[in-house]
Amino acid sequence: MNLTFKQILTRDKSIIIDIKIASHITDIPIDIFIKEYKISNLWKGKFFIKRLINKIFKYQLNQKIRWNRNFWNKIKVSKLKIEINKQDSENVKLNIKNKTPLDRYSNIVKYQKLISQNNEIGNPLYITGRTLNLLGASIETDSVFILDGSRRLIANILNNISPDILIIDLEGKSIEE
Repeated sequence: MNLTFKQILTRDKSIIIDIKIASHITDIPIDIFIKEYKISNLWKGKFFIKRLINKIFKYQLNQKIRWNRNFWNKIKVSKLKIEINKQDSENVKLNIKNKTPLDRYSNIVKYQKLISQNNEIGNPLYITGRTLNLLGASIETDSVFILDGSRRLIANILNNISPDILIIDLEGKSIEE
């Protein structure tokens, strides 16, 4: 696999890392994903996942979402192993504290401590451009957007770990296509 995408880690877009998809681990059945995936460790279910997707349309794409009633039947969720460039990792360590609002940074430190104590904090959640196009977007199909878990991602990077990620994609497609 050689798909690599850029991930912005700070609101001012000053820290950007390259994430490389290393391998496919497994596909997660949609019903189990909907029932078990916790958004920010609080909410779960279709309604909240749809809200996250809508935020991509509203704040990043500046487009209107056209919800597809069959959305949940047309997608799959895959767990993927990723690799983060060591140089990117060092850049994060050097600059994240100064470039992140204090409340957000304190959450990152809390997650970092949990990870160092081998606690499971969940995987960051992404969605592909081709999946967003199903909902009315007009973007490149190989683009990737984070829906949830950027603080957990940063905490893993600070602990020198490339975490596994979850990615929502169209059924019958593969992220490396």
